[in-house]
Amino acid sequence: MQRFFLFLLLLSACTPGAKRYNFPVAVDTRTRPIEVQEKKNYVFTNAGVTFDNLFAGARLSNVRQVNDSLFTVLIKPENEPVNMSPWYAFRVLAAKDRMVTLRLTYPEKYSHRYFPKTSPDRRNWSTLDSSAVIVGEAGTTADLKLTLSAGTELFVAGQEVIN
Repeated sequence: MQRFFLFLLLLSACTPGAKRYNFPVAVDTRTRPIEVQEKKNYVFTNAGVTFDNLFAGARLSNVRQVNDSLFTVLIKPENEPVNMSPWYAFRVLAAKDRMVTLRLTYPEKYSHRYFPKTSPDRRNWSTLDSSAVIVGEAGTTADLKLTLSAGTELFVAGQEVIN
């Protein structure tokens, strides 16, 4: 009986009344066109690196190789307007152990907000070390320095992918 009253006390303390938030300018995006991303592998044979967005919850618009270790990753929102920081999630795989830098880029009016998380399996996530992330001055880019292990998948996302 004492546990029941303790439970009720805890329950009442943890459920404050929810407050309604009225957005200053409500925007209904249901009628806006959706930019469907092309699900594909981005293979860079000479660098031995592959990227893809072939899993549920992935968001990756394009990848371009700049040099042997720098790749530009384009992140675009699925529709507009959205908050000013589009979602990203993708997989990267290397043929041999190596270091790479991924430069996340966003269309002009958007910026980087989500601090990167990484996972080998989409179940166990960790925040990328802050020394491995450099956000550009305007906030429209973020460089991620990653250590890739041969033949091991690495998932990179703005938040843990739960699907």
